[in-house]
This record gives sequence, structure tokens and C-alpha cells, in this order.
Amino acid sequence: MKFKRKIRLKDYKTGRNINQIEEKQIQNILAFSETMVLIVDSTRVYKLNNFKPDLVLLRNSPKINLERLIGCLNPKIIVADGSNYHSYVSRWVETAKKQKTRFHHTGKNGAFRISTEP
Repeated sequence: MKFKRKIRLKDYKTGRNINQIEEKQIQNILAFSETMVLIVDSTRVYKLNNFKPDLVLLRNSPKINLERLIGCLNPKIIVADGSNYHSYVSRWVETAKKQKTRFHHTGKNGAFRISTEP
């Protein structure tokens, strides 16, 4: 765990009177009601056979060809969280515009909400 993150986490624990925090690995694929989410980050290799997610979440600045990803998966929206390099996000925004795919950057547009209701 990075040093700055440890300090922030320690401060949060102290402020909220939390004794223990459990960390879990986020799965690559999540399902919320009718919405399928694919999480793409810099640490994994993806082999997706006939999987068509509604939403693709980009995190930790993955080195991807977004044009190819959009062509293969045809997601309804792509969300980039605040962990991505700004230069990557700028490039992804332009690619999404060219491909006519919705794009949401949490660093600029704030949180992206997914309904968990059916």
C-alpha cells in the first residue's frame, strides 16, 4: 500500500472510530440488476468471449486501444475514474466522441451512479 494512502486511511479510521478495515480485490465483471460492468485496469489480461457489457470502467490508467475496445464490446457508456492519468483521459474522450460512445470522467463530472433497482 502506498505511503500517502496509508496515512489517509489511518486518518479516516481514526475519524470514524473504525477498528479494522478489510481490503478485497475488485472482480473484473460486476452485475447490478440489469447492468453488466467490465472493469479494465492496468493489471489484468482480458479474454472476453461474446461478453457485451453495458458499462466499461477504466481505472489505474490501463494501456488500451479504446477504439478497438469500443468496436469489440460496443458498451453503452465508458466511465473513467479519478485514478487515470489526465493525458489518457483526454485521449479517451476524443476516441469516444469519434466512436459516438458516451463517456463519463469522474474527475471532471463527479460520481457516476448505477441503479441497483430492477
